[in-house]
Amino acid sequence: MTIYVWDTKGSKNEAKQVLSKIEDFQIIAINELAFSPSGTYLLSSGGDVDNSIAIHDWAGERMVANAKVDKEKVNGVAWIND
Repeated sequence: MTIYVWDTKGSKNEAKQVLSKIEDFQIIAINELAFSPSGTYLLSSGGDVDNSIAIHDWAGERMVANAKVDKEKVNGVAWIND
């Protein structure tokens, strides 16, 4: 799976620019995405058997952490702080 971060500024008819392309961790599905409060990091929650999460430095297009969460359904993700 690939995560794209787009620049959404500009008019509705204007072409949007891809700011970041993140690949290689979530391979089955991406169920949730959440930016950190500062906007520096992007958390992704995947649809694998362990509902794995990854934290990405989205501007640098690199993963900074990942973890297996739980075999039960994960209903959402949220940040408290960076």
